[in-house]
Amino acid sequence: MKGLVSEAVRGDGARLVTEMGKPIMEDVHSLKDLAPRHIVTDDFFLFAAR
Repeated sequence: MKGLVSEAVRGDGARLVTEMGKPIMEDVHSLKDLAPRHIVTDDFFLFAAR
């Protein structure tokens, strides 16, 4: 994990990806990176714990 991303950055179209460029939220929620914050946060921490 390298740092925090503000909500505004996600809203402007930023994508959460792995170091290899694979989208993290692709198969998690239909809104992908624009999913509700609690869903993105939960999945991101599960991803980071791997």
